[in-house]
Amino acid sequence: MNLDLTKYKRLFTFGCSFTNYRFPTWAHILSKSMPDCEFHNLGRGSGGNLFIANRITEANKKFKFCETDLVIVMWSTLCREDRFVNDNWVLAGNIFTQGYYDDKFVKKFCDPVGYLIRDLSLIELSKTYLNSLLCDNYMMLSVPFTNQIVEETKTTTDVLATYRDLINSFPASMFELEMNNSWTNDVIYRMSDGQVQVDYHPTPMNYYNYLTKLGFALNEDSKLYALESDKTYRTVESIEQLQALFYEEYDFFTTKNMW
Repeated sequence: MNLDLTKYKRLFTFGCSFTNYRFPTWAHILSKSMPDCEFHNLGRGSGGNLFIANRITEANKKFKFCETDLVIVMWSTLCREDRFVNDNWVLAGNIFTQGYYDDKFVKKFCDPVGYLIRDLSLIELSKTYLNSLLCDNYMMLSVPFTNQIVEETKTTTDVLATYRDLINSFPASMFELEMNNSWTNDVIYRMSDGQVQVDYHPTPMNYYNYLTKLGFALNEDSKLYALESDKTYRTVESIEQLQALFYEEYDFFTTKNMW
């Protein structure tokens, strides 16, 4: 990678909860190595690739990306429903595990192959769009596309072949490099009702390690920030406590629109 982080005046980051969460992600850690940069984290928890693509276009319309801007995108997983309703984005996460849409809707309208076709097209269009602008851009994956295909069919094989150049243009994903291709984590929160919840997101140090493996020239401030955030994160016993610790800087539950 040949990114000179000192040349940029603004940093824009896009993605899902792997980009904007209850504690620092790769986006916040990277920003510490760009202290003179205006930082805009436009990721949202549970956001899918339709939401991300919309945000990229909207952000350019509002901020007018230029040659001193760095735009970085970490694309989300497939099978997500993103809809703008009543002046807010409804982001339900994975359609097959969420509780917002009823079973009738899921059975009638939701097809993993359809999401693969939709999202690869959206990502291709977004990549072409960003490449046409003056800003520098870099794209990453939270999870590789091939890991998300439940059943390999002739259609999925054809779709992946059609977008082979796009797929091969991405570096190894966070899921591969720092999560060992497994949704496991040793951090557990106790909920207000006494139940427990495992947090399957990468840790701050996972994010730091991922960026360094991709070749980002992070400074000591980023490393110390990731180490301290990781240490703090692991002392938390409840989601409420975690939210209180990082609330001022990272409002995961924000409902603010782009405008």
